[in-house]
Amino acid sequence: MRWKFVFLVMLMILNGSYANDCDIISLPAIEDVYIDFWSERVYDEDLLKCEMDPISEGWPVATLVKFNVSDIDIDEDYLGILVLKAKNIEKQSENEPGVIALFPVSSNWTEISDFVSLSSTLGPSMSMIEDEKNIDYSGVGIRFDNGDRIFSFEVSKYIKEHEEDELSFMLVAINDDIHYLVEFRSREGKGGPYILLMPHLSNENGCDV
Repeated sequence: MRWKFVFLVMLMILNGSYANDCDIISLPAIEDVYIDFWSERVYDEDLLKCEMDPISEGWPVATLVKFNVSDIDIDEDYLGILVLKAKNIEKQSENEPGVIALFPVSSNWTEISDFVSLSSTLGPSMSMIEDEKNIDYSGVGIRFDNGDRIFSFEVSKYIKEHEEDELSFMLVAINDDIHYLVEFRSREGKGGPYILLMPHLSNENGCDV
């Protein structure tokens, strides 16, 4: 029931409306890019891509998103949900689940950063991805593609523990045995990445469903 409510709220936000009486806060991304680690290029376009292809020898196309959380101070009963809306999904085999992983990363990057500077910033996360068997899944969000166009990740703990004014995440496809591509809407287009902050359903703000 909780996730049914969250899904409905996500749809309201992505359509430009929200319920004030539930104290829902919508944080749009302030910067977003995607990086092709195979061709060593950075793209700031209308779409964000996550892609893994066997011919790339394990080098992904990954998405970076950044949020300003300088004025955010939420209590323990709040949820934080990172939401992305997919425009296109391509999968080599419908019998194999596509998997998108979310990693917290440094915010020492901008939309005009080049590949060399971004690679330095993302070094620890990339090492984790390359050594997939030793990924610490306690610090990673995982989303199995079930055909929906709304991808969501709970990021509450990162928001509650943030020490910097900005918070960044990298999204990457981690299944490298099949070709898998997801194209998300970027912040430059309608329905770009958002973080939704909302009270837990059990609190006293009248948001029970």
